[in-house]
Amino acid sequence: MDDDLQYLKEMKHRLRRIREYTREGRRAFMASNMMQDAVVRNIEMIGYTWTCLSPEYRLRLPDFPWRLIGARVDYLMHQRNPERLRKLVWLAVRRSVPELERAMRKHVPEIDGMPVDRGALPGPRPDLKAVAQRDERAA
Repeated sequence: MDDDLQYLKEMKHRLRRIREYTREGRRAFMASNMMQDAVVRNIEMIGYTWTCLSPEYRLRLPDFPWRLIGARVDYLMHQRNPERLRKLVWLAVRRSVPELERAMRKHVPEIDGMPVDRGALPGPRPDLKAVAQRDERAA
């Protein structure tokens, strides 16, 4: 269990970094290869950390988005089209990262004595349904 808490702390740390790196919004993200690489690396590390959690711990959290984490990371790691990869990573920043943060707040609200960051999504908050439809068409 102690190892599992350490892994959850690591995931929380990686989520904070993604938020920090993408704070300036989509335009800045798309313009910076370094920012894209940093975000992809943190998503990969979240996926790796997820695999380190004990199966017993994962079974105790059946509605945690484990599949989302694993599927997203696996798909990103095997994506060879750079433009599509950028779009998919931004989509992960907008959808998967907030979903994972919500799940962490629900299941492990205070891992290291501090609540999981509740920072705003990067950029302005448009109509999420319209954004989802636009992103699906673009991807």
